[in-house]
Amino acid sequence: MASDPNEGADDGPAPAEVPLDPTATLHGVLAPPPAGDPDRLGRFRIERRVGTGGMGIVYEAVDEARGQRVAIKAMHRLGPERLYRFKREFRSLTQLRHPNVVALHELFSDGDRIFFTMELVRGQELVRALCGPRLGERRHAPCRDFVRLREVMRQLAEGVHAIHDAGILHRDIKPSNVLVAGDSGASPAEVRVVLLDFGLVREHGIEEQIGVTADGAVLGTPLYMAPEQIAGKTVGPPADWYAVGELLYHALTGIPPFASLGLLAMLGAKQAGKPPTPSSLVPEVPADLEALCMALLEPDPAARPSGAEVVAALGASADGNAHGPATEVFYGRVHELRALHDAYAQAVREPVVVMVEGASGIGKSALVRRFCAEITGRDDAIVLTGRCSERESIPYKALDAVMDALALRLGVHTDPRQVEAMLPRDVQSLARIFPVLRGVPAIALATGRREPEYDPITARRRAIAALGDMLARIADRRRLVVHIDDFQWADHDSAVLLGGVLRQLDPPALLLVLGVRVSRSPPRMAA
Repeated sequence: MASDPNEGADDGPAPAEVPLDPTATLHGVLAPPPAGDPDRLGRFRIERRVGTGGMGIVYEAVDEARGQRVAIKAMHRLGPERLYRFKREFRSLTQLRHPNVVALHELFSDGDRIFFTMELVRGQELVRALCGPRLGERRHAPCRDFVRLREVMRQLAEGVHAIHDAGILHRDIKPSNVLVAGDSGASPAEVRVVLLDFGLVREHGIEEQIGVTADGAVLGTPLYMAPEQIAGKTVGPPADWYAVGELLYHALTGIPPFASLGLLAMLGAKQAGKPPTPSSLVPEVPADLEALCMALLEPDPAARPSGAEVVAALGASADGNAHGPATEVFYGRVHELRALHDAYAQAVREPVVVMVEGASGIGKSALVRRFCAEITGRDDAIVLTGRCSERESIPYKALDAVMDALALRLGVHTDPRQVEAMLPRDVQSLARIFPVLRGVPAIALATGRREPEYDPITARRRAIAALGDMLARIADRRRLVVHIDDFQWADHDSAVLLGGVLRQLDPPALLLVLGVRVSRSPPRMAA
């Protein structure tokens, strides 16, 4: 990651009468990170702290099992909403491989710490790598090497276009989240640009309200936020492209657009119009780069160029080099789809388990997605989906993403009384092993008192009863489907938990769909 120990640090928003700090966030003033750093995390020996941000601390470390240097991002303030975002950051990026997007490796839980590993990138943040010396607190000498600037912006555009193609929004593109690897004297061909820090990542179309975001908090860094993001409106890829335009403006002129304004004035100015043209500040700015920059800074997201247009304007192919999960095209499968519908009809009275087995890439996930879309549109069923990954080493990992989905679903429920009616009597035992549930206001209230300590066997038995109770309460009100993909990677504890729920005297009436690769057998769901 960044070699500067201050890279990625975020300060609170400045008062309106003070020019805005480019690293300020709208998420509130951040508490200081822990004073001491660990010597190791699991099998990783910590070498040094690289940076500190709002979501966690980044370390350089050595993987002693593999003899490799890696970067580690560890949460420094546990909380249900932050835990949810931290895991989502990892899960959103694990299947994407692109040279201009940081590669994430594995997710771990070590006692009360959660962290993930990623490639170690050595470089400078974008503005420092492109611009001349610092001339003031927020001012640099403008970039004069336009060949290098074009290459850096081309690679950044390809990285942003790749995450959008994968259905991901970054929502916090700023200088400290873009590293330029390569010596300052390196030729443009030797430069590598890497987009990182996906702490505010969101999948297209997914609501944000869980925990503290349910109150309408706006997340991001104001100086690099699009007008629609500032206004709390629904954002899409154009919001990320607006931030790219601001980075280009910063590089061309040496200052961010609107940087001289206070916070409130800057927020209003972004929504009212565009900043002065770069050439009005630096006359030698190339006309094509200025035109692209100003097009990206259009207040109306519909007026901004598309990702393909940005990439083409910078002289690159819109195809890119992204490697992610192959696009699954659904065709045929009439009999398999009918079998899922038959199982769904039977699950109105009792729990039904369906294994969807097959080799990787034959369309298992596409089949289940089609089925879930059909029943959701017809019956308004609740569908909870998760995926088990061989690259995660966390407790109850087969169910963890499903419980995240449940917490998100309950967090956006408009009637708190309905949420309370779905809670199990012993919700504390369930929230103990799935702490993300505490991000739901009703659960946070129910688990606020001090909880007794139980031995592991008793704690698991109580969690089984609580999970069964909660799923039964949900199934009494709505049709319920739980889908866990890649269940062959499930851990023993998850299998025991699921098996215990299904073997209760009065189990919940739900459809459990397990996607399994035939090359590996899943664990037995024994109670």
